[in-house]
Amino acid sequence: MNRVKLPAILILLMALALEVGAITFQGSVKVDILEVKSVGVSASNESNSIIQVRWAVTASPSTAVKSFDLSLEVTYADGGVEKAKASADGRARAARFEVPTLHRSAGRPASEMKSFKINITTTVLETISKQGAF
Repeated sequence: MNRVKLPAILILLMALALEVGAITFQGSVKVDILEVKSVGVSASNESNSIIQVRWAVTASPSTAVKSFDLSLEVTYADGGVEKAKASADGRARAARFEVPTLHRSAGRPASEMKSFKINITTTVLETISKQGAF
């Protein structure tokens, strides 16, 4: 008897999926990270470097970018990791981080920055409309 119920449930779920699928998201957002580079030493703390991140956004007309959350992870030659976070409003296309220029560990020489990882999370507002007659 379970075999008879299972196909009926699958048909019902497929019908619901088709009904829900009647309204689809038309918009999309594409974010391209254009540049991540060290642009110099911090004016407020000479032991820190300024890392600049620039990005470009392509969005459909029905999509508005509300904000960006950025997460930077810098790895040093000795394996040390420094993490930094920043937020930017939806019109921004660049952000700057301050991170230590050198990683210092007790009993070891200072290590320079070796690599980075940047994540950008985009918060969007999507307008979806459907018009029809009854």
